[in-house]
Amino acid sequence: MRFVVVCLLSCFVSICFAYRPPRNYDLVDVLWKVSLDDTTSTVHGDVTNTIRPLRFPLLAITFDCGAALQVKKVQANGKDMKFIHYGDSLTFKLPKVEKGRVAVRIVYSGQPQAGMYFIPASRAFPSHYPVIYTQGEMEDTRHWLPTYDYPDDKSGSECYIDVPTSYYAVSNGALVGTSQKNGRKVFH
Repeated sequence: MRFVVVCLLSCFVSICFAYRPPRNYDLVDVLWKVSLDDTTSTVHGDVTNTIRPLRFPLLAITFDCGAALQVKKVQANGKDMKFIHYGDSLTFKLPKVEKGRVAVRIVYSGQPQAGMYFIPASRAFPSHYPVIYTQGEMEDTRHWLPTYDYPDDKSGSECYIDVPTSYYAVSNGALVGTSQKNGRKVFH
């Protein structure tokens, strides 16, 4: 009886977690710049994912990218790339990569359906101040930032967060500096 229960449980678990093909690159570094619009619950972003191929030649790659994001541009090492954004995947072919790293820049915008939450002052409790926060752990970062969004790879990151002047941005790591831009605050 115990064996049957274990078999049924393992079948259930394998159905719940979709198969993920092995990745063909290592995510080395992520430089992300986001501008947050609390009036429309929109993120406008520009992210550069630096990858190192795990297999050669590297001909195509896929990043996790939420379906609600509109991808405007994809570049690999500064060259415009044709891409397919279907569901939560952003896939594109690369020029033949034999060695070294590839910097993939993605320019996008959208209203995240998960992972980033815009809370107006009327719904904020107990402070009654508007709040924007992210909760991307495990697999929800893709809804506001196109990248490799699984917990089996570590990378460095650097961010610039552009917010209304009434906001203060908090993130992991050290605050490098703040600046003013077009009547808004930018946190680095």
